[in-house]
Amino acid sequence: MIIWLNGTFGVGKTTTSAELVRLIPGAHFFDPEQVGVMLTHATGLPKVGDFQDWALWRTLVVETVTRLAGQVGGALVLAQTVLVEDYWQEIRAGLETAGIPLHHFVLHADRATPHPA
Repeated sequence: MIIWLNGTFGVGKTTTSAELVRLIPGAHFFDPEQVGVMLTHATGLPKVGDFQDWALWRTLVVETVTRLAGQVGGALVLAQTVLVEDYWQEIRAGLETAGIPLHHFVLHADRATPHPA
């Protein structure tokens, strides 16, 4: 099973992920952003404003998450902001095709919500 935490930057995805991994027996964490970091070190890719704009990033996230889930078992918790609806639908469809149950949550906090120090 995959638990994907989505939402704007600074909303608490990483903190919530760590808590979920602590609370769910056998859960593991993966940060899909690291796939993008890896790709930024490759030469020859077109210039983009965000690594998520590379179709290759979205493909590799699906492939990496699918294989990682099969390797580690249990729940796999991911924290990654994906705000472009088409990109999210592409990733979601890829994971569904792989047959992995996906639980997607969008975290939201009002501007007035205090940020933990």
